[in-house]
Amino acid sequence: MGWFSRTIPLLLLPLNNKVPMNPIWKYLLLLIVLGSLAACSERSTAKEYGYVFYESTGQNQFVLVDSRQLPFSFDEARSGQTALASLRALSGRVLYPNSKGGKIILIGAYDEQAQLFRLEHWYLRVPFMEITMEDRIQMPEEISELRRDSLERTDFEKQSGFDPNDPGFDPKRYERRESR
Repeated sequence: MGWFSRTIPLLLLPLNNKVPMNPIWKYLLLLIVLGSLAACSERSTAKEYGYVFYESTGQNQFVLVDSRQLPFSFDEARSGQTALASLRALSGRVLYPNSKGGKIILIGAYDEQAQLFRLEHWYLRVPFMEITMEDRIQMPEEISELRRDSLERTDFEKQSGFDPNDPGFDPKRYERRESR
């Protein structure tokens, strides 16, 4: 017999055998417990996925699932807004060279049928590469790569609803050192 089947009957008993519990309170307490279990089970489905991004006018975002690139769109309503805004604000200098699936990791839940991703958090494995872009018409051979050991506020662009210079924003929250 599991903990759930042992706990629910106990919750339905009065707190004190001498004082009967109103049936409405019993059902309210049961709903609270079941709601909490549902919320916990939704969070427990969060997994880590490699993030693949292509500069394209078509589908350009994919998650890696068993080495397959699966297309997705972010679940705007259910995703963590700070995580979503910071990922979207990540500069192309950092995003492009690190978005092949092994460096930027999305944490959340992927619904393969709806092709929606509920983002909870993301991180960049450090060290990572940054490309230097002097201007948009540089030739590919003129672009150089720098190896970097940490994210900085300058690696994020100010966008509607997101300011990397906000005192509450810490770019270190979005990096994780690779284990050797």
